[in-house]
Amino acid sequence: MIPIYKIYKKEKIPLWQGFLFILATIYAANQEQMAGILFLVYTFFLIDFIRQKKYKTLIFVIYIIILLSLLFILTCPGNANRKLEEEKR
Repeated sequence: MIPIYKIYKKEKIPLWQGFLFILATIYAANQEQMAGILFLVYTFFLIDFIRQKKYKTLIFVIYIIILLSLLFILTCPGNANRKLEEEKR
């Protein structure tokens, strides 16, 4: 959530910090629940930033990472297998 705060407050984000934000997003969005929460929060703020014309490449990169993570989670064959196992129980 720090990238959102920094963009909202118009603070400069150094390249090394942006790289760390991207790594943290990849790690956080790997969990199903967190990916869903990040998707909702970043969607809300991305719409707000577009409305206010605060275009930052970092926010779009993070949003794409979250979308790709959600796509991977939803299409993973393990989810269908787990669902079948849970229905058997």
